[in-house]
Amino acid sequence: MRKFPIITKLSVTALMLTGILAGCGKDTAEPSASGGKTDKGETIEIKAVAAFAVNSVYSTMMPALAESVEKKSDGRLKINFLGGPEVVPPFQLGESVKGGNVDLAFLPSGYYTSVVPEAEVMTYSDYTFDEEKENGAYDYINKIHEEKGNMHLLHSQRNALNYALYTNKAIKKVEDLKGFSLRVAPSHIPFAKAVGADSMTIGLEDVYSALERGMVDGVAFVDVGITDLGWQKQIKQRITPNIYVNDTELIVNNDKWNSLPDHLKDILYEAAEEASEVYTKNVLAYGEKEKKEFETLGIEELNLGDELPKIAEEAGWKHLQEVSGDNAAKLEELFRKK
Repeated sequence: MRKFPIITKLSVTALMLTGILAGCGKDTAEPSASGGKTDKGETIEIKAVAAFAVNSVYSTMMPALAESVEKKSDGRLKINFLGGPEVVPPFQLGESVKGGNVDLAFLPSGYYTSVVPEAEVMTYSDYTFDEEKENGAYDYINKIHEEKGNMHLLHSQRNALNYALYTNKAIKKVEDLKGFSLRVAPSHIPFAKAVGADSMTIGLEDVYSALERGMVDGVAFVDVGITDLGWQKQIKQRITPNIYVNDTELIVNNDKWNSLPDHLKDILYEAAEEASEVYTKNVLAYGEKEKKEFETLGIEELNLGDELPKIAEEAGWKHLQEVSGDNAAKLEELFRKK
């Protein structure tokens, strides 16, 4: 089992976008052939891309990670945050990491299931990431990432957000979703199918116009941040309880990872934990502001009880069994509570 370094809680403040761009310029020094820092003080650069716009609340993980890495490594390691979807389309980001065009990415597991189908177990998991590091689940899913995706699973962010349903047509019961067209991540397609809805996977930048034109009737999306994207203008109802825990992963090209000396790998683990705290604070603070805006706009909240999350859970695990092949039984053993 991978022994993770002990992390002490540090007080970290979130960076503003200007700080992001100022801190992410490409270092002129070249990395050594071995991937480590030479006696001349050369720096290893990690090219990073997020699945979200750089000014989005969801991308605050990246500047926090870059700052922590540079500080902890005394400049030996540098995260060069290249940007978001304008650099690599979100659903192609997994392939870019696998091929080494991008060294590190921050994206939901549902965005790279074309590369690692089993990754979406982190959407359906009954455990926290810390618990998975203790019970063997992390080691198992990381091995699959290495074998299928040529990537190392650095961190899974799961303590800030959940997936909710937002619709531009009011409903009263689960059955009313039948015939709806829902924008979903790939990992939510089984849920949409289970409630009788059609599903559409489109980039976040296209969702507003899809709602406006009636191409979709609703969105399965995280429970914080639709005002960051402007969707609240097209939403009439927020449906609870939430259907899944939101997971967003930091994945690293495995060749790049293996080129790093162990002490820099440990720094990346520590920095990811620290950046996760910053991200969580930012997202939760944004969520409090958003609640007030929902009230002002008159967006109705409809609680459908336990039926919706139960449908989502069963649909997710059934789907995972279908796509995971020989890994299915072990994944359920490690990630699902009986």
